[in-house]
Amino acid sequence: ALLEFPPISVGVISAGGVKGLVGTLGENGDVMLSYMGTEPSSQVINNQDKKQLNYENMDEEHRRLLSIIRKSTTERKTEPTDRLILRAQVPNSIDGGYSDLKWQNIQVTVKLFMSYTGQDSLENIKLTVKVPEPFICNIDNREIPFLEGGSGTPRTISMVFGVSSPNMATDTEVSVVASYHSKTGDPRIVSTSFALPLALCGRGMPPVKDGMYKITLDINQEPPSLLALFEDVPFHGGSTLPNVFSFLYHDGNQATIIVAKNTNRFRIQSAAFASLAMLASELARRLKLHFASAENEFMIGFNDDLGEQFDIYSKIIDSHFDSRKALKNLHEELEILAKEFRTIQKRLLVRYKDRNASSLMGMDKLLSMSYDRIVTCAEKGEKLQQELKSQATHLSNATRLILLLIR
Repeated sequence: ALLEFPPISVGVISAGGVKGLVGTLGENGDVMLSYMGTEPSSQVINNQDKKQLNYENMDEEHRRLLSIIRKSTTERKTEPTDRLILRAQVPNSIDGGYSDLKWQNIQVTVKLFMSYTGQDSLENIKLTVKVPEPFICNIDNREIPFLEGGSGTPRTISMVFGVSSPNMATDTEVSVVASYHSKTGDPRIVSTSFALPLALCGRGMPPVKDGMYKITLDINQEPPSLLALFEDVPFHGGSTLPNVFSFLYHDGNQATIIVAKNTNRFRIQSAAFASLAMLASELARRLKLHFASAENEFMIGFNDDLGEQFDIYSKIIDSHFDSRKALKNLHEELEILAKEFRTIQKRLLVRYKDRNASSLMGMDKLLSMSYDRIVTCAEKGEKLQQELKSQATHLSNATRLILLLIR
């Protein structure tokens, strides 16, 4: 049934002695009653000119329609020939060499190439860059007013990525989306993604063989040298070993990879469970690239029991929940203090407006004390917000590690 207003509630009711009516309530209080079924027509149409059905023509039309339907469902839609192409060129190392490895000074320049395969040109291309925390980019949103088509030199855009804080990263994948309109007016979207180099997340350090949390990854090939596998990662101070690689994050946490060549196993360990995720994911990615041309299919897996890892993961979830709960309780306390502060203010204003001024009865001191409590509560709230952000980062990395081990 066609309604005259958008319904917000529908139910089956009885009205006027008639059961089974459908009642519909609108947002403005309108009520409409309807029922299921149809009424028989009171007018009977007599068809005097009865025509004999041609079943052969009906079968032919049926076959023709089936052919059209089958053709439309099996044909693949071809990509348009006039399309925008995005390609990113990511360096392996950071800009300016390894002379200064402080997180405030390191940066990476990625070149984005844009080309248009059509013979005409494109206008008003909107470019959007999505960067995971704590990385930043000099381009968030940019509009390209004009892009020439054809087989000429592509447009090059330099994107500079840096680090905004020493917090641990949860991901290194950057997404770039370009939206534009074709000459026919159709909206189109093109996207590309790439991973930032590991050098933006930290640097190499002298081997550290101690770690509270450990995982072991097995492969079916002879392990390569870790120094060759992570040769693009900057290293500062101390000696190195070919079968041990230690990585220092900007927040001070570290993770270590130890190779057991006799058993083709990699042990990743750290003092923080969340610190294992980034290095384990990067190790798996680099091993797949290293053995991409191997004769035997490369396989990597986690064969130990996941029970211990799930117990640690549950504790991280509980810590994140406790931080959220503490922040919520603090917000409620801050609301009570703010209400108390406003009440004292109103009473003081009444006293100040009174022509026959009387004693303030210590309300000025009470106002000052209430203000100090609000400031203390707000400062505590800022600390809890930072703690919650840190807990969220640890939870994201722990989730990433658990998913990697399950796969």
